[in-house]
Amino acid sequence: HYLRGNFNRLGWLINPDTLEEDEGRMARFDKKYRVRIPYKTYKGYTLAEDELKLNWVIRLGDARYRIWGDECTLAVMAEMYNIRIVVEQQEGDGRRATKMGSHAVQVIIPYDVVPEACIPTISLIYDIQRQHYDVVEKVKPR
Repeated sequence: HYLRGNFNRLGWLINPDTLEEDEGRMARFDKKYRVRIPYKTYKGYTLAEDELKLNWVIRLGDARYRIWGDECTLAVMAEMYNIRIVVEQQEGDGRRATKMGSHAVQVIIPYDVVPEACIPTISLIYDIQRQHYDVVEKVKPR
């Protein structure tokens, strides 16, 4: 609900690359799950990106669709719970994804919080091969 209510501000974070594929995969479950989607797909008509995004946001709120979290959902969690989320992208062997350069580590904070603010921090590892987030519970010294 938070993402839908703040769609104008946060909608740009939704990854547009997979929206059409997601729409095709999930639309067939709308009737079964009795979920009302504002924009329907018809043969010969392609939904606009914002329409696809809004459909995705509505389905995100229903666990039966099993939508994976991404940067957009992390930004929403950071704002809702007033936390800092640090994400390190790693290869399958546990090493930092150095090919990503400075993008290998992302810091996500609420939009109205200054970077120096002292707020709780959660550290996540994003495994690029599995496309899966894991919570860092303990850091081993190197």
